[in-house]
Amino acid sequence: MSTPTFSNSAAASATADRRPSAMGTPTSASRPVKLFIGGLTRNTTTKVLRDHFSKYGRILDCVAICQPNGKPRSFGYVTLECPEIAEQILVEPQVIDGRLVEMKRAVPGNNVPHHLRRFDAVRAVHVATERRAQTFAHETTERRAQT
Repeated sequence: MSTPTFSNSAAASATADRRPSAMGTPTSASRPVKLFIGGLTRNTTTKVLRDHFSKYGRILDCVAICQPNGKPRSFGYVTLECPEIAEQILVEPQVIDGRLVEMKRAVPGNNVPHHLRRFDAVRAVHVATERRAQTFAHETTERRAQT
């Protein structure tokens, strides 16, 4: 028996609405949930995180964060397909690579694309530098006035 293909997303979403809504099975109303995982060991990789959390359900995204030089930062993120699975994971203590890890829902930053956030950070440094220069100039002027 062949699998039907859909030419438009409306037909595909209509099929998705008929999925069962049992725990662990996503419905059209389910939204992915991103979890922060803190306190990872230096040896914990993205693969280790994915292997650990995949036993609970479908993982949409998973990453162990590293610095640009490759050194681990001891935290990561896991995005799960189903909120019920995320709640189950948050309730149960999780031990990864022999260490009890901290878990919580990830708090989204501002909804600005990454490349714009970087621009904002550069602009913030520029503004801070200007303020320091103005403060220095003001203090220098006051010292000269006092002498």
